[in-house]
Amino acid sequence: MRKSKDELSPLDSWICFGPGEGVTLNNRIQAMWIQKARDLRKMRGDMLAASFDVENVLDEIICEVFFPGLNKAPGDGPQPANLEAYANSAVLKNVFGRVFLRTPSNTFGRKVELFLKVSKEIRELRNLVPDQLKGDLKMVLTIRNAFAHSPVSFDIKADPSNPQLAALIVVAGKITELTPPICAQYRDLVSSTAGQLRGLLGKVQANPTRTGDSPLSRDGVIWVGHSALWDDARQVTDPGRPLSTKDLWLRASRPNLKVNVSASGGEQNGNSKGSE
Repeated sequence: MRKSKDELSPLDSWICFGPGEGVTLNNRIQAMWIQKARDLRKMRGDMLAASFDVENVLDEIICEVFFPGLNKAPGDGPQPANLEAYANSAVLKNVFGRVFLRTPSNTFGRKVELFLKVSKEIRELRNLVPDQLKGDLKMVLTIRNAFAHSPVSFDIKADPSNPQLAALIVVAGKITELTPPICAQYRDLVSSTAGQLRGLLGKVQANPTRTGDSPLSRDGVIWVGHSALWDDARQVTDPGRPLSTKDLWLRASRPNLKVNVSASGGEQNGNSKGSE
């Protein structure tokens, strides 16, 4: 078998030969070659189709996280305000899916990364996503990228009396022989991961409540801005005058970060607390 991926063919289903190697291309070898190529191309299509299933469920989970509770329409006799809120949220969910998730630039890999990051920040989702699913999802991405972007090469297995063809593909930078057990393992993994994600989607939909990482966090950074920064005409008329908290803008590097703001002098006496 080839030792370097540079020895593999850049074209799909071609046979590799090294210096001094050769084979008699008889009818048996030709029939084996063509049949193996057809079987592997069908498997490539099956793997990509199965990965589409995984990607679609990821889309649904991500949409459900940001737009919870829309999988069921309001019951009989809903209040007009509730019905309007449901309709508005449903429209926004569709726009989010169309212009953000389901675009050429938002690849399968980016969706996996987004899902894993969101699952860390949202407590309810984090508690539902086991480490096994995270690992399986990353492996599915690796396999999917291999079948989407790497050609299959055939290597001659040296046996003068009964030469065979080994199907080789690069997975995660390493040459892998696509034996029947390996192909079955890949198919089972993608199918199992899609099933796990569908089960996760059902659990997320059953609990539409979403909260952040923690009620209060002391771990993070606060950024302070001033309203004058957005107004070039504003001048400082009295540098000695105490600052007004109304002019300050606060942002935090983490959700629900605790912020203490104090001001003294004039009407600004007091202590205020807030979170950004």
